[in-house]
Amino acid sequence: MNARRGSCFGFSVRSTFPLEYTRGDTETALPLTIVEAGDPLTPGGDLLQEWPAIPGKRLYTRLYARGRDFGVEIGRENRFVVQPAESQITVSPGLHPHPWEALLWTTPMGVSAAVRGDLVLHGSSVKVDGHAVVITAPSGRGKTTTAAALTEGGCQLLTDDLAFCQVEPRPIIWPGPAILRLRRDAASRLHLANTYLSYESDERVCLALEPAVRGDGRARRLAAVVFLDDGSGEPRLERVDPDEAVKRLWPQCFYLPFEAEVARCFRALVTLASRVPVWSISRPREWESLPGVVNQIIAITSESADRMQMEGAS
Repeated sequence: MNARRGSCFGFSVRSTFPLEYTRGDTETALPLTIVEAGDPLTPGGDLLQEWPAIPGKRLYTRLYARGRDFGVEIGRENRFVVQPAESQITVSPGLHPHPWEALLWTTPMGVSAAVRGDLVLHGSSVKVDGHAVVITAPSGRGKTTTAAALTEGGCQLLTDDLAFCQVEPRPIIWPGPAILRLRRDAASRLHLANTYLSYESDERVCLALEPAVRGDGRARRLAAVVFLDDGSGEPRLERVDPDEAVKRLWPQCFYLPFEAEVARCFRALVTLASRVPVWSISRPREWESLPGVVNQIIAITSESADRMQMEGAS
């Protein structure tokens, strides 16, 4: 195989065709091969789960069981077969490279990470003072915009849509694809250095990080989780106790719909909530509140990172 290499979500990715959004390779990553099917992939198998389309946010998505493998259908044309035993994902031939690759790093990679044993959270994440913070909320609440604003402020983007976490022996986040998928209004207001336009649609603008600033795929220790809540007035920060954090984080988890997998995911979430500080930031969804939100996220992540370093040194 004339393989092109890179890393994404803790996998060392090999592909026979170019991938635009991977980061520098890392020796600790598990191997994953991306191959193009010789013939068009057909949907089918036992339907496990489906997600309705959300205009401007998500294409209609179906997940199938196909023996030991999984089929993923996103929209009308984007089809993938996830083959965990072979550490491989097969994609339909002839797809448009940019939207296709962005979709690869969503549900198909979520399946691969769940099989690996990760806790998969619907959220963005950035690196602050060498540690990771996950920003989560229901769809449309500004996770990616907040992550982009943190990036504009000098933090490093780790993920913009899904956060893959391993909780043992300590919670860590794997850097994902080096892309930001922003609403057009957000993209027009933010001034993001070291990015370039990868593709755009009527609703979204996809910015890719310049290769020089992507870094490698090494995991970052998770220092904090932040919920974005709607509110009024100045941004208000509150600590969330572990039991309440589990209740609020559970709807943001991606897991395979098997009893053993649901139980594994729940146990991992309980462990995460007991080890990592979880916070809520209530704020109006207005541009004027964004700098205050960014400053609070940086402050609590830096504080948690300092405490972790002190505990590690003691």
